[in-house]
Amino acid sequence: MSARALPAAAVFLLLLAAAAAPASGQQADTLAPADTLAPPPSAQDTLRLTLFEAVARSLQESPEVDRRRAQLDYAQARHYEAKASRYVPELSVNTVHSLAPGLDRSGVSDGIPDDGLYLDPSVENDWTPGALRPFNGATIEFGQPVYTWGELEQSIDAARHNETVESAGIEEKALEVAFRTAELYYDVLLTRQLSRLTGEARSKLSRAEREVRQLLQEGDSTVTDADLFQLQIQQQKFRRRVVELRQRRRTAAGGLRRQLFAPAGTVVLPSTPLLEPVGFEQRPLDFYVDRARKNRPELEQAAAGVEARQALLEVERSNYYPKLFIGGRFGQRYAAGRPNQESAYIDENFVGSTTEAAFSIRQDLSFHTTRANVRQARAELAEVRAQQRAARQLVPLEVEEAWRNLAAARGALEAQDRAFQLGKEWERLEQTNYDLGFGSTENLTSAIQSRLQLQIDYYRAVRDYNVAVMKLLRVVGLLNEPKKAGTLVDL
Repeated sequence: MSARALPAAAVFLLLLAAAAAPASGQQADTLAPADTLAPPPSAQDTLRLTLFEAVARSLQESPEVDRRRAQLDYAQARHYEAKASRYVPELSVNTVHSLAPGLDRSGVSDGIPDDGLYLDPSVENDWTPGALRPFNGATIEFGQPVYTWGELEQSIDAARHNETVESAGIEEKALEVAFRTAELYYDVLLTRQLSRLTGEARSKLSRAEREVRQLLQEGDSTVTDADLFQLQIQQQKFRRRVVELRQRRRTAAGGLRRQLFAPAGTVVLPSTPLLEPVGFEQRPLDFYVDRARKNRPELEQAAAGVEARQALLEVERSNYYPKLFIGGRFGQRYAAGRPNQESAYIDENFVGSTTEAAFSIRQDLSFHTTRANVRQARAELAEVRAQQRAARQLVPLEVEEAWRNLAAARGALEAQDRAFQLGKEWERLEQTNYDLGFGSTENLTSAIQSRLQLQIDYYRAVRDYNVAVMKLLRVVGLLNEPKKAGTLVDL
């Protein structure tokens, strides 16, 4: 490095330090954990993943998705319960256990058989402690609906549609988690690129300081102590930026690790070190709108919600009408030592059996309550229908917004790429002119500054473009399914 080039190099390094620092509006938890200025992690502590591998892991480990799965399990259990209610929903057994008296036969003639004891008025219950004996009884009762004006069928339909609602809820949450993971993934790649620029700048800054000190020691008149102080001040500013960037990256590293639920001490890194535009052919808007109508879980959720609420409305309406049931009761009781008096005219409470069966009609006479419940069910149905209409309009709107944002991001990336190439050509031209002796420090400094800022803006444009692609895949409803998404994007 010549003495004449030192001022330009100093300005270049200062600009690099400022430009490589994170934007003030960028959240800390979206920065990458990559830190090229720190020693590389050991192989056993590093987890390298492709984008879709990271998405798959986050979906597998996410407690948000697990919570939705638990809600689906609950809905499935309710559906099973509703189906089971078709057959003998009322079935119970009751048992009693006590002590029964014996029989005092002291005045009974010897010729009277056990089944004729009830004819002898001298036979009495013996409640003395020695005469007591165990008593056991059991009664089985059942009730079976025969006709309920659609209550059973509609309850089953409502539970089945609610199961669909919860299943779609899992997909909705999975899309949210997948997009958040994709954003973090590309933020990692972006800051790793900035880290490389920072590492290169630190090396150049140290070399510039050494050369200035050497020229001062040699008594070169083109270099003064002011140049050295200027470099040292810029070096401290640079170090402050580096420390800030490093700490923000480390904070982000913990966030990304927790997003994937990797073990403590593990560094999660993208499988590729380069931030490049994803291969994606943007098709006409109608193509993505049609895909979204088929894949978006919100639409499936809204449709199932309408069906569930319609079924529940019919359940409430059924309470206006009488419902037919068949029921029965079977009982058996026994006390040791007491004979069974098999006579229709004798009521023996301790030994014997009972059998009862009958049809019954049940009518809820609280019509005012039924009317209020029907009104509530109608209101809930109107609410979910409104949500369905909103979803049908919102989904195409979200797709169009994401599609146009992607088109804008693609245009910005192409323009930024061209500007970056022009910036490099300008820098080469000014450097050549400067080396030949007829260039100016100001022009070279401007060219270096422009090229550096264009390079950083290019990487940010790549990141924004890739995230825009992921956003479009999300609103289409494919980001959480790598196999389907892979048909549209080349990673």
